[in-house]
Amino acid sequence: QKIFPCILTGDIEAICRLLDGDPGLVHARHANPEFEQWTALQFAAANGQLPACKLLVERGAEVYTNPMNTYPPVIQAAWNRHQDVVDYFLHEIGAYSVVGEHVSVGKNTRIASHVLVEGWTTIGERNQIFPFSCIGTAPQDISYKNEETALVIGNDNVIRESATIHRATTKEDRVTVIGNGNFLMAYSHVAHDCKLGNHIIMANSVGLGGHITVGDYAILGGIVAVH
Repeated sequence: QKIFPCILTGDIEAICRLLDGDPGLVHARHANPEFEQWTALQFAAANGQLPACKLLVERGAEVYTNPMNTYPPVIQAAWNRHQDVVDYFLHEIGAYSVVGEHVSVGKNTRIASHVLVEGWTTIGERNQIFPFSCIGTAPQDISYKNEETALVIGNDNVIRESATIHRATTKEDRVTVIGNGNFLMAYSHVAHDCKLGNHIIMANSVGLGGHITVGDYAILGGIVAVH
C-alpha cells in the first residue's frame, strides 16, 4: 500500500522507485473499503495526478477494464472534474482500448479507440496506433503454448486501422521487432518473429509471414505477401 500515499502527493520519484523494486505494484488495489479496491491508476485519476497516471500507464496499468465492478479511471477523473486527466485518457488512449498488464507504452504514444495491446509488448515513444489494431497478440503458430515471448516496437511509428502485429514464438530469440519511423497501413500484418528495420512503408493489406526480415527504407506495395 506504500504506492497510494505517493500517488496522492504526486511523488513521481518515489513511485518510480517502488515500481522498479516491485513492478507488480502497478496493479495494486487500495485496501481501504471506502475506495472499493480501486487500482493505483483509478486512485491517481480520481485525485487528478496526471503525471502519476502517465507513469502507471507506461508501466502497464490497465486503462479501460472495469475492475471489481467500479468505474474505469477516465470516469473517476471526470467525476472529480480533472479535465486534464480526462483529456489524456480520451486523446492519448482512446475509449474501449485495452492495454494488458505486461505492456509498456512510452511517452507521447497515442492509442486510438478500440485498440487491443496485450502480451509482453514494449512500445516506444511518439507512436500513433489507429482504431481496431491488434498489437502483441499470440502468434498464429500451432506449436505456441502461451510461452512468455515478446513484441518490441520502437519510436515514431504509424500503425493504421486494423493492422495486426503478433508477438514471437520460441523458435528463435522470442521477440518480434518493429524499428523506428515505420508506416504500416490499414490491414497490414506482421507475423511472429519478424524483424523490421526503420523507415519502412507497408501499404494496405501487406502480409508478412513468420520469421521475415525487412531492411531499412523498404517499400512494400498493396496486397503484397512475403513468406
